[in-house]
Amino acid sequence: PMDSTVNIGSVVCDVTDVTFNTIQCITRSSTAGARTVTVNGNGRFITASDMFEYSQDYTPTITGLTPDTGYGGDIEITGTKFGTSILGITVEFGTTVCRIT
Repeated sequence: PMDSTVNIGSVVCDVTDVTFNTIQCITRSSTAGARTVTVNGNGRFITASDMFEYSQDYTPTITGLTPDTGYGGDIEITGTKFGTSILGITVEFGTTVCRIT
């Protein structure tokens, strides 16, 4: 059921899908290091020590915006480790969600 929850350390992992054998969730950022994973499914808590490791090796970085001022229109964000697909990537300026192309 979608009332399952996952924590990685003390950080909530946003659950996106649950089946009989799997739970998928999206991690939030945290400092580097190993974390305990805690799952609450069907009212049962399951804990696995040091099962997930946050790594700076996979953390995206932004190195520039073009243009860096404006009131609307296209913006190019440059950086590293964004991945190779726009699926699952979101960009927000304050509370404004950008359309990625």
